[in-house]
Amino acid sequence: MSGALAAVRRADWRFLLPEPGLGRVACLPPHEPELIAALLALGADVDRLEAPGAAADHDVVVLTAGSRRAVTAARAQLRPDGWLYAEVPGRAALAWARALRGAGFEDVTAHWLWPDARTCREMVPLDRAALLHAISRRDPGARLRARAGAASLLVRLGLFRLAMRRVAVIGRRS
Repeated sequence: MSGALAAVRRADWRFLLPEPGLGRVACLPPHEPELIAALLALGADVDRLEAPGAAADHDVVVLTAGSRRAVTAARAQLRPDGWLYAEVPGRAALAWARALRGAGFEDVTAHWLWPDARTCREMVPLDRAALLHAISRRDPGARLRARAGAASLLVRLGLFRLAMRRVAVIGRRS
C-alpha cells in the first residue's frame, strides 16, 4: 500500500457516515497527529479544539479518547444533523451508545474496528450475525482456531465487546 493511501486509511471510518465528504471537522483533545493528517489529506477543514467553544457549526466532531462526559461538549460543537464519531474501548461501547442517545443523538451505531483504530482493516457492525460472520469467514490456522472458537462463544453470549480493542460509536445530532 502506498504511503499516501496508508495515511488516509486512518480516516476510513468516514464511510460509516451517510456522506463521506467530511466538511468542517472538530477534533477534541487529545489530538492524534496521524488522524489529523489523514483528515487534512482528505480535504477536511480541521479545527483542533483545546476546549469546546460556543460555535455549533461543525459537520463532524471526532473523539479518540476521553470520558462519556465529552458527548455533551461534542454535541455543542455540531450543527443540526452533524455527526459525532467516537473511538472507544470495546467494553465501553454500549455505555457510549446509551450516552449518545441520552444526549439526543439519533441513528446511533457502533462498529468493531479490527484489528484496532490505527490499522483498521474492517469495520464490523456490533450485531451478532455480522460479528459471527466476520469471525467465521477466515481460517486462522490450527494454532489460533481455539481462539476463534472462543470469540464465537463470546459473541453468542453477548460478551464479545469485552474482547474488542476499539469500537467506533457514531450518532447524528437531531
